[in-house]
Amino acid sequence: RSAKFNNDATTLVLDFDAQPTNRGAMVGEQACALVLDDETVSLIQGSSASEPTCRWTSDTQLIAQLNVNTDVAPGAVIGLRANTIVPRAASYITCPNALCAHGQVVIAVDSPCDDCPVPTAVVSGPNR
Repeated sequence: RSAKFNNDATTLVLDFDAQPTNRGAMVGEQACALVLDDETVSLIQGSSASEPTCRWTSDTQLIAQLNVNTDVAPGAVIGLRANTIVPRAASYITCPNALCAHGQVVIAVDSPCDDCPVPTAVVSGPNR
């Protein structure tokens, strides 16, 4: 698993391994609380009054929509809600089970997105 921002930092992208998931039984865009733990949902929500929403773009990629008041930053720990995400091929199992996704991933501090824009400093002043 990995967690990173998209290049304009408007979404948090969570990639699971190559094994397709059951998408946490989500359909379309729904509350992130269905698949992410309470601490992560609180970080994503920040000081916003709106509950954060998530959507699956594939069976292995979850997108969390960020707002301007989010508290998610590089180095943040992103946790999964226990007993919700399982391999699609094993959707018959009941959690808790060793196949149920669990745990946390940290957003890398040195590479928080795939192709982050690099800021350029410009210094100007009077000519002498």
